[in-house]
Amino acid sequence: HIPVQILTVEEERQYGLERGAFSFMNKPLTTDGLEVAFDRIKTFSAPRMRQLLVVEDDPAEQLSIGELIGHEDVEITSAGTGAEALRLMRERTFDCVVLDLRLPDISGFELLTEVQQDPKLRDTPIVVFTGRELSEDEEAELRKKAKSIVLKGVRSPERLLDETALFLHRVIADMPVS
Repeated sequence: HIPVQILTVEEERQYGLERGAFSFMNKPLTTDGLEVAFDRIKTFSAPRMRQLLVVEDDPAEQLSIGELIGHEDVEITSAGTGAEALRLMRERTFDCVVLDLRLPDISGFELLTEVQQDPKLRDTPIVVFTGRELSEDEEAELRKKAKSIVLKGVRSPERLLDETALFLHRVIADMPVS
């Protein structure tokens, strides 16, 4: 739950963000750049309701994810289509997105591509939560575009809870007992 700001000369942005880093900046840095980074951390660290977007067309799955992750520190918004998800993401800021790859209008891969091409959305942590079998190429593509991949299965609920907790920067002591 501690926001980590990475400052480096390395170009390992995705590597750091995948592991829950709050933000990433390359050196050399300016005083103004550092002030902006610290202001973002202060704003983010202030007690507030975390915002989670669940992009899933199955209402039963939406409910299940909401029951698993929901608590008094997280507000969950659901979208049943890729177009609705993109509209919501452009209207307001989400701390994390849970994305199913099978959507009725566009694929999750197409939605991820749209997000990556939008500078305002690019850093939004996206956890892909899917039951779909992935080819090696698809998994490699997802690793570049999403922060995490959780395959639906026996252990998937606890993995999804762990991954979203990481990107929502939730305080472990405040999380619901499962």
